[in-house]
Amino acid sequence: MKHVAIVLGTSRSDGNTRKLISLIENKLENRRVGCRLFILNEFQISPFDYEHKNLNDDFLPMIHQLLSY
Repeated sequence: MKHVAIVLGTSRSDGNTRKLISLIENKLENRRVGCRLFILNEFQISPFDYEHKNLNDDFLPMIHQLLSY
């Protein structure tokens, strides 16, 4: 089975873009393609800083998950 990652990076997670993604997810499901949706609003991602205060946010774990696709 193929796998696809979809990244939703909009400020309105339930808006028109999400509706379009739902249609795409249904098409992929019908073709037996696995799909994982990453909604960026659900991750705790800090801005970059030179003091590395953002080491415990969700950015690196999320990137490692995305790289598996």
